[in-house]
Amino acid sequence: MQPITYSLKDTKGNSSKAYTDIHRATCMILLKANQSLQYDVEDYQSYVHATGLESCRSFNEYMLELIMLGVLWRSNEKEAGKTTVLTTKVLHQLYLMRRKSPCLKPAIDTLRGKMISSLLYHEDEPGYLDHSYSSFYRLLNWLDATGEYTEEVKRLNGWFRYAGSMDEKTFSQMISKAYNFAGLFEDTCRDILGDYTKNVGSFVENARKDYKYREDYALATRKEVEYHLNMVGAEILNMELSDRFIHAKRKIVLLPTCMRSFSAVDCKASKFGHARKCTNCNPECNIGKIRGHLRKSGIDVYLIPHSSDFSRFLKQWRDEPDIALVGIACVLNLLMGGYEMINLGIASQCVYLDHCGCKKHWDKEGAPTSINTGQLLQLLGLSNEVDVKEIPAFKGNRSEVA
Repeated sequence: MQPITYSLKDTKGNSSKAYTDIHRATCMILLKANQSLQYDVEDYQSYVHATGLESCRSFNEYMLELIMLGVLWRSNEKEAGKTTVLTTKVLHQLYLMRRKSPCLKPAIDTLRGKMISSLLYHEDEPGYLDHSYSSFYRLLNWLDATGEYTEEVKRLNGWFRYAGSMDEKTFSQMISKAYNFAGLFEDTCRDILGDYTKNVGSFVENARKDYKYREDYALATRKEVEYHLNMVGAEILNMELSDRFIHAKRKIVLLPTCMRSFSAVDCKASKFGHARKCTNCNPECNIGKIRGHLRKSGIDVYLIPHSSDFSRFLKQWRDEPDIALVGIACVLNLLMGGYEMINLGIASQCVYLDHCGCKKHWDKEGAPTSINTGQLLQLLGLSNEVDVKEIPAFKGNRSEVA
């Protein structure tokens, strides 16, 4: 099928090269980031340790957060700079209401859709965020109001608290470095990963009209650089979290229902709380094929229909040391899902959907999505069952990349 926004498949329908390219781009980004942002990340680590803000994470996880701050600042400053704080606060409250009250969700989604496309986006009146503490506040509120960056904002809130401990000049210098690095990030990723996202620009142009007044307007109009941010970010998290994942005794694979190769009516998956458990009712279904690969290994496969259900479903495994999850999602949902599992203390890895295609957001008819099965089996330590091209190891240690 013709890619809607992104596709990791080559002309032969294989996505193995995409994983190699994403890994290569990630290594290059980390190398360049260490040259530009190393001391800022080290200072933040010291702040986290001294204040007890949280249990200290790895250097590269904090590096990812500073890169993310620069990219999101650069990518969304025109919109955030023109949006009032009152507007963002109202939209945030509506977002919380739709999550707490499913019965109100349709009405709230209609209202949010009208407000998001008309009040958060200002195509004819571009704004600007100077590199100040107050601008950081405006950006976080804007990101929160869209509903697309919930977990990312939680991570950046730590940096906002850190910013409050600085004088304005020191903070401005840090943001300027992150902002400038975001430009280098965009150029580097476009060179290596641009072939996989070449349809994003034209899709966004059409989405500004086709998605007007829809609640997912903010999702549909996200820029190409944010696809690359999620690709690289997910790869960094996979590398940093792999040890705990490997040593977990029980592995579980979570698949989105958009991978089904036939209608939901025909799916015989059994109900399991907020999710469904694959029964391998159709071996030709994309999900059935994966279940077939994993059946002998005793690895469970669950279908997760919606992001809200995903959140509720995850909580049963909070802080379970012997359980590890593989999350599979569209590129734009990778960081949000990865951070959510980290916050719940769940060991995890992610696999990218080869392309998007769900009926709710991307395709009116719904186009069955797929993954690189070899990559999944490699993560699970089952790669002997298929011919998988090995991706070289990269530990992300500063002594190796500096």
